[in-house]
Amino acid sequence: MSGRLAIEGTANLREVGGYPAAGGVTRHGQLYRADALSNVTAAGAEQLAALGIGVVIDLRSALERSQDHSDPPVPDAVHI
Repeated sequence: MSGRLAIEGTANLREVGGYPAAGGVTRHGQLYRADALSNVTAAGAEQLAALGIGVVIDLRSALERSQDHSDPPVPDAVHI
């Protein structure tokens, strides 16, 4: 299993590859989870882009999202 990734501006970003799943294990380099991306630095955004992240799924409430006025940390990714 994978551990934390050192991305500037995140405290707890992890790759989810290698975890047991139905029929095998999750593939490496396909899914990441993070605490919050609102503090990602410009260098951190470049690091995220280099991972090939194409979709960011934000699980915060509408109120939490409305209080965060930062730009999306992965500009070329689809934000849901």
